[in-house]
Amino acid sequence: MKILLEKVGTVLKQQEASRIAKGETFNIFSILKMERAEVNTHSAFLAELLNPKGSHLMGGVFLEAFLSVINHPTAIDIPTAKVFVEYYIGMVKETTGGRIDILIKDGKGTCITIENKIDAGDQNNQLVRYKNYNTEKNTVYYLNIDGKDPSNSSKGGLETGNDFSIISYRDEIIAWLQQCLYISAEQPLLRESIKQYLLLIKKITNTLDNTQEKEVTNLIINHLEEAEQITVKYNKVLEEIRENFRTKLNTYLKNLQETGELLEEFEPIEKHKNVNDSYSGIWIPLKENPKKMFGISSFSGKGHVNGNFFIGLYDQLNKEKYPVENYNTITTNPDWVHHQLLTYTFNEDSEYIINLGDKKFIKYIAEDANLESVLKEVESQVKIFIKEHIKYLNGSK
Repeated sequence: MKILLEKVGTVLKQQEASRIAKGETFNIFSILKMERAEVNTHSAFLAELLNPKGSHLMGGVFLEAFLSVINHPTAIDIPTAKVFVEYYIGMVKETTGGRIDILIKDGKGTCITIENKIDAGDQNNQLVRYKNYNTEKNTVYYLNIDGKDPSNSSKGGLETGNDFSIISYRDEIIAWLQQCLYISAEQPLLRESIKQYLLLIKKITNTLDNTQEKEVTNLIINHLEEAEQITVKYNKVLEEIRENFRTKLNTYLKNLQETGELLEEFEPIEKHKNVNDSYSGIWIPLKENPKKMFGISSFSGKGHVNGNFFIGLYDQLNKEKYPVENYNTITTNPDWVHHQLLTYTFNEDSEYIINLGDKKFIKYIAEDANLESVLKEVESQVKIFIKEHIKYLNGSK
């Protein structure tokens, strides 16, 4: 196993050296921190390419290539096709309504519905609701990073392969984008924009270039038993590191609460969901008003605000924003009246937002000394945040 890991490590170093030599480390999506924004990055970019009337001015060639890659079973009238992002199909009820991430609809009413998942968790009966839209002329696709099946709660009684199909960024989207690159070869600005996005997708799906991909494949074939053991252990190791981080932070906060230094106005601290779930966190309801909560999330590196680690005030009744100057606020969810991203100092010159989906950070906190240092920084930020907001939690602004 050690030999296999060392050889794969060598391949990864070669890949990184190749990226540096080609200038591929510069990526506008990464620089603008848009890597995992489902709506404003991925749905928007995909929809624009798919749109025959899109700003690319290439007509329906990209849509035609997409339909070919996913082996779409029914005919779409490409000249009359329109593409929508966040298409509203009515108020959410048990089996109808919601907003479709990407909807392709032609002049004859034939539809393609794409549910786009990067980090967000599945919603209850989500695929059922989309399947029930324009039922006779609608084909539903579940698009995610690696082609995993949606949750049972999302698909209800629907059957994968019959009622909806699964496509992935790792396979179908990368294959399609490579075709788009070829198609746009004589349009330099368009071609380079697609290339930047393709590199982003390869990054978030951990996809290697063809040469390195073949080399790793051969290594695995020659070490199948070892690779199997590594696969089994990999997710368990990540879960253990994340849970250790959450458990120790939980202990820190409980000590503050029990000594009366902080959080004495709150109910006992609770962990929320499995540590690998999209919205795993720590939740502390206010004693006088359990609808108001102090929360820390996400320990999985997935979910709200692109999986970044944050503290915030959650108010199920009063959704009015409570702005405080000089804080890094996020206001994408109306129930969260205030957020603050949590950071840690990697070295004297570099401060990073905590993200438990970041392998570099996972490796960093696997060392006990580093973990304790990060926990102390988080504790300090929590203290400041609570003191600034306790007036709001107690009912005043």
